[in-house]
Amino acid sequence: MNQLIQVSLEYIGNEKVGQYDPYIPVLFKSGEDKYWKNYAPNHNELAVLRKLPKGTTLQLAPAGTTQSGKPKYTVIIPESEAESPKPPTGKTPEETKRAMVTAIDELTGVWAHCYQKAGEKLNEEGESVPPEAIRCCASSTFIQVTQRFLE
Repeated sequence: MNQLIQVSLEYIGNEKVGQYDPYIPVLFKSGEDKYWKNYAPNHNELAVLRKLPKGTTLQLAPAGTTQSGKPKYTVIIPESEAESPKPPTGKTPEETKRAMVTAIDELTGVWAHCYQKAGEKLNEEGESVPPEAIRCCASSTFIQVTQRFLE
């Protein structure tokens, strides 16, 4: 019979490199029992777990076994924990809308600059690069820059 196991979130480790891919180990405890689960660094569930305080009570559901015969578990995160409400910003809807418009204007300018620079760089050799390739390069550059400077 598959029963849910009440556990507490104890530890989220640093990224490690495994045999095939990087992973992040997460430790759950139930009494003296320990349950480790490895996540890909960009896994959605890991992002939710990182927002939870240590000691948060969760549940594990048995989910078969690994190729080596070890038990696997699925983490059940209560909806109340998964979707925590956003704190109020203290801005009126009109102020929020103006701030969004300003942000869009600024970010659009950054993307346009990325597109211009990507076009110049990709066409340096005198060959014509398709606009799709320039757009992809500009978008990748834009994402990297905004992650680096805006987060």
